[in-house]
Amino acid sequence: MEADDILESSGKWLKACEVNRKNRLYGVALYSLEMSVEMALKAVLYKLNIEVPKMHNITGQMRAVAKENTKLSKEFRDSIDKITDVFSTLIEYRAPSGYSFEYNFSENELKDKLEGLYAESKTIIELCRKTVRSM
Repeated sequence: MEADDILESSGKWLKACEVNRKNRLYGVALYSLEMSVEMALKAVLYKLNIEVPKMHNITGQMRAVAKENTKLSKEFRDSIDKITDVFSTLIEYRAPSGYSFEYNFSENELKDKLEGLYAESKTIIELCRKTVRSM
């Protein structure tokens, strides 16, 4: 496995998000968006030769790595608060987006959350791609 393989997986999840967003399946799209960002962040860890955790919420690890690792670009390190804020929100909505019937979320609520996170998530994914390519 290589960081590029993980980024490829991130791209597939993003494509799934976009297809489901277009088809108004907002819960599935939001879940896919979370997975896309998660894979992109894990690609950065992998590229740094850091063991990729087998958990979804890696915000704490990303903050620590950004603080300590000078191999990361200044742009990535300077963006870590925004990255982890957006990712934390995606993590918060991971289960509700997959199990909306158990969380009493309407499609409109999921749509609003998706639309609020979509552009920022794409920016994070692109920053992760750029970071991996530059190392």
